[in-house]
Amino acid sequence: MIHQTLRNTATEQLLNELFDSPWYATFLLKAIRDEKNNIVDFCWLWGNKRAEQILRHYKSSGELKMSQIMLAVNINKDEKPLQWYTEVTITGNALEKEHTVVYNGQSQWFRERITKFEDGVLVMSEDITEQKTNQIELQRKNTLLQGVLDSTWSGVGVFKAVRDEKNQIVDFLFVMLNRAAKEMYADHLSDFDPAKGKLFSHAFPGGLKPNSNIERYARVVETGEPFQLEFFYPHDGLNDWIRESGIKFEDGLVVSTEIVTEQRSKAEELKRSQELLLESQEIAGIGAFEWDEQLNESYWTPQLYHIFEIEPGAGKITMEVLLTRIHPDDKETFQMALQSSKGREEPYTVEYRIQCSDGKIKHIWERGRYTNGKITGASMDITERRELDLKMKKLASRNTELDTFVYTASHDLRSPVHNMDSLLSFLDQELTERPQHIETYIRHLQKSIADLKSTLHDLTQVTEIHPEKTERVNLSEIVDEVKTGLLEQISEAGAMVNVKMQTPYLSIPRRHAKSLVYNMLSNAVKFRSYDRPLVIDIACFRKDGRLYITFSDNGLGIKAENLPKVFQIFKRFNPEVEGRGIGMYLVKRVIDLNNGDIFIESEENTGTTFHVHFPAY
Repeated sequence: MIHQTLRNTATEQLLNELFDSPWYATFLLKAIRDEKNNIVDFCWLWGNKRAEQILRHYKSSGELKMSQIMLAVNINKDEKPLQWYTEVTITGNALEKEHTVVYNGQSQWFRERITKFEDGVLVMSEDITEQKTNQIELQRKNTLLQGVLDSTWSGVGVFKAVRDEKNQIVDFLFVMLNRAAKEMYADHLSDFDPAKGKLFSHAFPGGLKPNSNIERYARVVETGEPFQLEFFYPHDGLNDWIRESGIKFEDGLVVSTEIVTEQRSKAEELKRSQELLLESQEIAGIGAFEWDEQLNESYWTPQLYHIFEIEPGAGKITMEVLLTRIHPDDKETFQMALQSSKGREEPYTVEYRIQCSDGKIKHIWERGRYTNGKITGASMDITERRELDLKMKKLASRNTELDTFVYTASHDLRSPVHNMDSLLSFLDQELTERPQHIETYIRHLQKSIADLKSTLHDLTQVTEIHPEKTERVNLSEIVDEVKTGLLEQISEAGAMVNVKMQTPYLSIPRRHAKSLVYNMLSNAVKFRSYDRPLVIDIACFRKDGRLYITFSDNGLGIKAENLPKVFQIFKRFNPEVEGRGIGMYLVKRVIDLNNGDIFIESEENTGTTFHVHFPAY
C-alpha cells in the first residue's frame, strides 16, 4: 500500500526497484503529530513486496497506524519501536535494533535499520529468526560445554593457529579456557578475554619455553597426530609436575593440562616400595606368588623364579609345571595342604622339597591362602636352615656323647687317681730318710695329683650342668644359700652384697640357678680390687616379656681385648688370682641351656656388670 502523496508511476517504479528484496521488509513511515507538534504515532506510507506480504491482513482504505500494527503482532513490551522511530525522526541519527514479534503463535526475531526520511523514517526489517535461534542454541551449547569443562579437574584450553603471510604457524591464540586452566595459570592468563583471546607467546614469554610448545602444537595441527608429555613447572614457590596432552581441532587444537605431582609422588613411592619389597625378598630368600585356578597360571616375583631355578621367560607357570619340580615323596603333602585351604578358605602352611634341573634338592617353606579361585602366598628357601638343623642335631648328639664321655672318664679316673694319691702318701711315710732330689720328686707328684683331682672335679661340674626339667625357683633364696656357702670368702674380702629383687621368681632348674649365682659371686670376690671395699649388687626385674638379672661389682674390671674370651673354658687372664677358668664357662652353659643371653659392661680398674636375660614364663 502506497500513500496517496507518493502515488505516481515513476516514483513507485523507482522505489520498487530500489527496495524490493525477498530478504528485507522495507517501508516508509510518516510521523503523526498532535497540536503541539509532538510525534504521537506513525502512519504507513509505502512498503515493498515483502512488507506488503506481512501487512496484507491489515489493508485498509483509511490511514494505517503503526501503533495498531504493533498491537496486532504482539511486540515484546520491553521493546519500543515507536520510541526508536521518534528518536531517529527528531535527531536524524540512524539506529539498528533487534526485537521479537509473536505472529500466528510463533516468535520471530527482526533486525531493523532505521534512517530518517523527511518527517518520518525509512525502515529495513530483516527476519533473523533462524540466525537468532541458531545463535541461542549455540550459546546454550557453549554454556553447557563450558559448564562441563569447568566441572573437570584438568585444565582445558582451546587454541587457534596464528599464521603468517606464508601460511606458516607462528603462534597460537587462546580462544577458550575452563575454570581449572584459569586457576592453574592465573598469573599468565588473569587478563584473558574470551571475546579477544590471548596470544600464547604473550601469556608465556618464558618459563614454559613457548617456542618449544608452539612447535609441538604446530605439529599437531599440521599432522593431526596427538601428543602427551610430562614436564616440571616451578611456580608460586611450588614445584609441580604437569601432564599435557593435545588433539587437533579445526585449525587449532584442544590442550588438556593436569597437575600430576601427587600422582607422580605416589607412583615414585610405589616404585620405591616395590623395589624395596623385591630387594627384601631377595635378601630374605622369599618369593611371592598368585595362582589363578580358572586360568591355571601363576604370577611369580623374580625371587621365586630364582628359588625354583626357572628362567623367567621359560613359559607359563601352571600347577602341572610346579608339580614336576616337587619331590615325588612330597607331592601328596603339598596337594593336601592346598585342598585343605580350598575347602575352608583358611591359610595353609606346608614344607616340601623340590628337585632342581641339576639334581640338587632344596627345602621349601610355603604359606598361602585360597580365596575366590585364587591362591596367594609366599615361598621361602629353607635349605640352609634344614642343613643347619641337621648339623645342630648332629652337634647336639656329639655334645651329649662328649658329656657322657667326660662324665664317665672323670668318674672312672677318680679311683686310679685316689689310689695314686694313697700310694704316694704311703711312700712319703716310708721314706723317712731320703735324698733332697727324691723329696722334690715326691712334692711335685703330690702337686700334680692334686691338680689332676681338681681338674676331674671341674669336669664333673661341667657334666652335671645338662638339660633338666625347669621349676619355679626363688632367686632370693638361691642368693642366700650361696652367700652362706661363700660366707668365709665374703667376710675375708669385707664385701657388701646388696640384693634388690623386684621379681624374685624365675623358671629354671634349681641346680642351674645355684651354679649361676655361685660362679658370679665367687668370681666377683676373686677379682676384687684391694684399693677399695668390695660392693656387689644383684638385681632382678621383669620388662617387655623378659626377665633381667644384673650382677655388678666395683672390682678389677676386664680389659676390652679379653671380653670376647671371658666364657671360654679354662681361660684365665690374671695368674695372680686363684682359679682354673671354668666358672664363667659354666655361667654361659647355664644361660644357653635356658634360652637366655648375656653381655658384659666393664671398665678396667672400675668394675664389671653382667646382664643376664631369660624368657619370662
